Amino acid sequence: MKIKLLYWVGLMILVFLCLTVTAFAVDSPVGVVYRGHIQDLGDYSSDGSWLDSPEMIGTKGQSKRIEGFAIKLTGDIPADMVIRYNVHVQNKGWLYDANDSTDWPQDGDYAGTSGQSLRIEAVKIVLTDTSGEAVSGYSVKYRGHVQNLGDLPADDSQWLADGAQLGTVGSSLGLEALLVAVVKNKTDLTAYTRCLRRLKKPLRRTTPSPAGRPCKRPLKAMR
Repeated sequence: MKIKLLYWVGLMILVFLCLTVTAFAVDSPVGVVYRGHIQDLGDYSSDGSWLDSPEMIGTKGQSKRIEGFAIKLTGDIPADMVIRYNVHVQNKGWLYDANDSTDWPQDGDYAGTSGQSLRIEAVKIVLTDTSGEAVSGYSVKYRGHVQNLGDLPADDSQWLADGAQLGTVGSSLGLEALLVAVVKNKTDLTAYTRCLRRLKKPLRRTTPSPAGRPCKRPLKAMR
């Protein structure tokens, strides 16, 4: 009787831990806000306030180029995590090294131009730590609307992510709208689930093992 009681207590604890890890894997406490400068409209938003994603910055169907923008993170931001971004500008090219994000604008810095009537043609966005190294556990995803091409990616369910180029280079096409989101990467629970299934089988031991010990290894691997 005592063995069965210990077994079921241990199993309940493990199920609770599994549900908790799954919840953290899906939920993302990190938000994104931005503002910018748009052809003919000037500062966007007009009062200088920050726009919250999933609201986009820019316009659709008005043929108005984005000339510059700033992005920053909000909410429960992991320690040392920052968002960095680079822009390819008409007549100027990439304003920063396209392959080295350490000197890209970050967390509220303005990227692009103002008052020069120059379009942004492409962007790259990444999440890094304060030293410029890639962070684990999170991804930055983004979509846009490009002159003559429409939405990119064309499939509304698809996003570009983590440094992939959004827009064009060498085609003289302006970026007209931008949408950015930060998501928490899903945790792979395969090993942990397999272990839980083993524990649900009839108990054949004559002496109980400490609750949860069989599944500690895969659980630690997910941290």
